[in-house]
Amino acid sequence: MLRTNSMFLLLGRTIRAEFYWLFLLVTTSWTCQTANAILPTAELVLSVPQSDGSTSSISFLTSQANFGGHLSSSDAEDNDESSSSSEHSSYSLKITDSLLCMNETTSSEFTDSIVLVPRGECTYQHKAYMAEQMGAKGIVIYNTLASRYSLNTTTTTTTTATDDATATTTAKDILFPQPFYDYDCPLGSADIPTSEIQFTNDFQYDAAHNDPLLSGDTDTNLCKLHSADKLANCPSKRCLLTNYTSSEATTKACCAWDLHLWLYGDDSNLNVQIPAVFVTMEQESTIQELLSKHGNDTSAILKARWKPTYNPSSFLVWLLGVVVAAVAAYQSAGDYRIGIAKLLRRQQLQQQQPSNDSAAQQEQESSSEPLARRNPMQEETVELEPIHAIGFILMASTSLFILFYFKIYNFVKVFYAFGCSNAVVQVLVYPNLARLFAKLGMKERTLYNSEEFGKISNWHVVSAVLSYAWGMGWLYMALFVRRPDGYFFYWLTQDVFGACMCIVFLSIIEINSIQVATILLIVAFFYDIFFVFITPYLFKGESIMVTVATSGGPPKKDPLWCEKYPSDEDCQGGDPLPMLFAIPRLFDYQGGSSLLGLGDIVLPGLLLSFAARFDAAKALVGISSGGQASGVIECTGSAGGFLGSVSQGPYFVPLVIAYAIGLMMANVAVYVMEMGQPALLYLVPCTLGTMTYLGWKRQDLRALWEGPKVLQLADSIVYGTPQSSNPSQIPMEAISQRDDMPEDGIERVPATTAVSNSEAADDEAGPLLTSASSKRSLD
Repeated sequence: MLRTNSMFLLLGRTIRAEFYWLFLLVTTSWTCQTANAILPTAELVLSVPQSDGSTSSISFLTSQANFGGHLSSSDAEDNDESSSSSEHSSYSLKITDSLLCMNETTSSEFTDSIVLVPRGECTYQHKAYMAEQMGAKGIVIYNTLASRYSLNTTTTTTTTATDDATATTTAKDILFPQPFYDYDCPLGSADIPTSEIQFTNDFQYDAAHNDPLLSGDTDTNLCKLHSADKLANCPSKRCLLTNYTSSEATTKACCAWDLHLWLYGDDSNLNVQIPAVFVTMEQESTIQELLSKHGNDTSAILKARWKPTYNPSSFLVWLLGVVVAAVAAYQSAGDYRIGIAKLLRRQQLQQQQPSNDSAAQQEQESSSEPLARRNPMQEETVELEPIHAIGFILMASTSLFILFYFKIYNFVKVFYAFGCSNAVVQVLVYPNLARLFAKLGMKERTLYNSEEFGKISNWHVVSAVLSYAWGMGWLYMALFVRRPDGYFFYWLTQDVFGACMCIVFLSIIEINSIQVATILLIVAFFYDIFFVFITPYLFKGESIMVTVATSGGPPKKDPLWCEKYPSDEDCQGGDPLPMLFAIPRLFDYQGGSSLLGLGDIVLPGLLLSFAARFDAAKALVGISSGGQASGVIECTGSAGGFLGSVSQGPYFVPLVIAYAIGLMMANVAVYVMEMGQPALLYLVPCTLGTMTYLGWKRQDLRALWEGPKVLQLADSIVYGTPQSSNPSQIPMEAISQRDDMPEDGIERVPATTAVSNSEAADDEAGPLLTSASSKRSLD
């Protein structure tokens, strides 16, 4: 149990009840990859000969088509039947000015080569089909300025010279590039002389003449020459015309976008087998330079970019979840283990048989002290009952709907920052600072003392300031930094905060029977399935769990738009809520994180905590009755009826193993099904099933279902008034005489010899809490 207070405990208590249910919101394991740009997923690798006879490789990242042959990475199996025949084979590289928009061809000029084809006039799939018909093994479509111009052939201008209408083409029929989609004037613009620009007689854009005059980072680029800032903010260093009127002295040109594109297929039935990729104008210029220098000696390979099949981050987030669940549950039985250690120490002192009265008096005083103390400022333990288990789920469900409809995700981040900062004080900062200050010889001085807050010392103030400053730094990034999960400080802090909060949660909230655990976990089981799998059928394809967990779901705008304008309101979203563990995906160019909701820690963790306390309670009572620290009590007769059958093996370790197996199953399912998984779908059967099976096999099931009374007895031994001058010699016969609990709910150990507890009550730490006084129902 945690026994550290904080100056800001009042704040922690105020938000505690409202905060704990947030753990139940996110109970899903998945991999998050938010598309904020069109990622190049393939590579064009050119082999260029060197003067010494060797070759060097130059790689160009390219975007792939959703049609044509499949590309695999360089470590793929050579006999992969789904791969195209051109994969990882080197071919000559050829470039053509033809748009390949004809319908038929008998040419074979691209035989056994990879061909570069300009964008424009017809669909990508049609170009790939014609290149394949001409013998190509792959096609690389490159971006051009000219492809952004076209003619409106459906609404040409008509003139009536006679009774017959004659269609003629004018400058009004030119379809110019679109602002924001094709160019952006705020990035750079210029008014260039109209006389320098040429269109053909039929008003076609003259690419051969215009493109060199609108491209490049030199003054031969008319756009740069006449731009006020010399295109300093234009990434492409290329411009597109926004209009053209021959009678005007100047024509406005603006900075052209030059980004990777997805190559979509068309509605035709053209069967394309060769791979198709896309490169930018800048990449095409570099390729042109290499070809002009090395000619036919340049060869090319098309392949997919490498990424791990199973990302190590998935294993790390699994390991983190298992460790935190096990540690948090184990810590919840800390006071029992303190009691065991003290009882063993007293037994050892008795065996040494002190030879003088002072030693005997010291041992007597030690025996009269309670085995463990609760700090008055520590939050009271909450014992869940069946109605509370259902209430938790109802609150979590209501909260999900509120967040889904009102999208107040920043509210959750604020609560998380303050709640976790208080947990960090208790779990991490204060204990370590106390050790450090003690080693440095610094004394802890009480600054304030009251019944409500307890003792507030200088060490508590320092711990609180450090913890809340840490939390406020994280909160600032969560609220004001775009995509903060890419920063090491952010995700590491989030994981540390989550781990500390899980430990605090399981130290405060507990269950004392598998009846409550069964109700809670089964309800949560269906809660998880409903909000992940069922809600998409009820809410137009949206999974409420995934939408809320990702702060409203992915951006509404397409990745190409969001790459250009990341601050656009429709490009926001996709940031996971903080109530989860997040570890960035390793060695993966796609980015993203492996995620695990904290609800998948604390909900099964309640059952693990129950098992840990049950095992420790058995050991404690066994030692108190004169046994050893084996954790096994040999119960017979009426004593066994009181304690329940607890004579066989531990429960905690098997449940931790079962939890690890269930979480790994959820992890594997994410990869197999390629979608987020409700982790409780796997965790509940594994943990609850293991506990039930072990209880049945060991004949403990009834006691576990109703609530083992050994827990009540252990609480009385640890927190209650010692009734014997030798607490390690509490007779089991006395225990068997207690058939009913007193009305006050406190099970007290029967006395053999009464001793005074006034000295213990006057101890500096304050009066000790018994099990009944330290527990309360959930408000």
